[in-house]
Amino acid sequence: RPSNTTKSPTNRPSNTTKRPTNRPTTISVSQLWQGWLENQRPTNRPTDMTKRPTNRPTNVRTRRPTASPTRKPSLEPVEETNVKKCLNRQMYYDVEDEVEDIANSITDPEEKAHFFGGIVRLAAHDFMDFSQSSFTPYGPDGCIEWGADDNAGLDTIWCSSCRLTQVYQEKYEQYISRADFWVIIANAVVRVTSVDEELDMIDTFRHGRVDRDSCRLSSTRLPIPSGCDQVREVFLDRMGLTYKDAVALMGGHSIGRAAQSASGHEGVWVDNFIEAQKFDKTYYEEMYLHAWHPRNMGGRRQDFTTAGRPTRVMLNTDLCLAFDVSGVLRNQHCCTRTDQCGSFLAARRQCPLYSSSSPNKPAEAAVQEMLGGAYGNNNNGPFYRAFEEAWAKATAVGYTNLKPLPYTC
Repeated sequence: RPSNTTKSPTNRPSNTTKRPTNRPTTISVSQLWQGWLENQRPTNRPTDMTKRPTNRPTNVRTRRPTASPTRKPSLEPVEETNVKKCLNRQMYYDVEDEVEDIANSITDPEEKAHFFGGIVRLAAHDFMDFSQSSFTPYGPDGCIEWGADDNAGLDTIWCSSCRLTQVYQEKYEQYISRADFWVIIANAVVRVTSVDEELDMIDTFRHGRVDRDSCRLSSTRLPIPSGCDQVREVFLDRMGLTYKDAVALMGGHSIGRAAQSASGHEGVWVDNFIEAQKFDKTYYEEMYLHAWHPRNMGGRRQDFTTAGRPTRVMLNTDLCLAFDVSGVLRNQHCCTRTDQCGSFLAARRQCPLYSSSSPNKPAEAAVQEMLGGAYGNNNNGPFYRAFEEAWAKATAVGYTNLKPLPYTC
């Protein structure tokens, strides 16, 4: 199937923060973290992102709402036999409500972070196996290899006894393909967990994906967390995306957690399990705010953590977006901030930035763009815009015939 993507609409919400025009083009390592010492991280992020909307629009909308979508009013009961049902904008929001209902029933912060992150990971693992040069390209087709190590833990999100799966089979299976449903529920997570529920991606969602029942060896195309060579191979070479797209998609790590039982890595990419339920630019801030040093050197579980906080984690494929950490694969220790490093060996060497000739330099520039300007700001606009565009591309790879949602059936 030739790849083609649908352009993101231009009528974005008026409340999205404008891209700053005075962002520096080159920033040294010392400037990156010194800014954080002088500007405290914003503290006015919402503390509760699970409240249900109160006035979400009903089945017809002519544009993306300028205010955050809120709970849609209850509709008068109608006779089911007289209603023609299909996947339209109303059903899309109904599915979002189902996800929100399940999330609101989860009281444990770690479990809720896993639920949110697991849904996004499920959709991502479905499209990250795409290869534009393969005779069997795969891509978003509602199929993953459930027995593969790289997909471990996803069977707690999608299984015969999982509530999401049961909801799909009971209410939506005859109207929505599994592949489309996985994208919709991931979109729901992004909206519910974004600041003020700002990132509603209904206008860039396209439907019509076709399910596969078997996708043999698809898991072998998923990225190994060794470094940015894997980021380039999966997102740029196989999927045909840009480095900015890849950096934006990696921002999905702001929600969820890594579990040793699943990936071999343990921890969250942000402060704690509460923060891991918020979809914002914190993921990029964390790269510069803390002193990251490698652990488990020489093994498959090698990753980065911070002093005194073993619950924090960054994979090589995360930190390589901002720093050249390729040396750790050759047992060369380094620390992203030597002034606060929790490892004696790593503190002796600063993880360098990329040279101008490095193929990873565009990734470093994209990370700085996602920060939204000077440190200590609340500007999620650049990240949200980039993520929505990249997500629309990634969830449509391999298709040329996907369609926008109709207002009515």
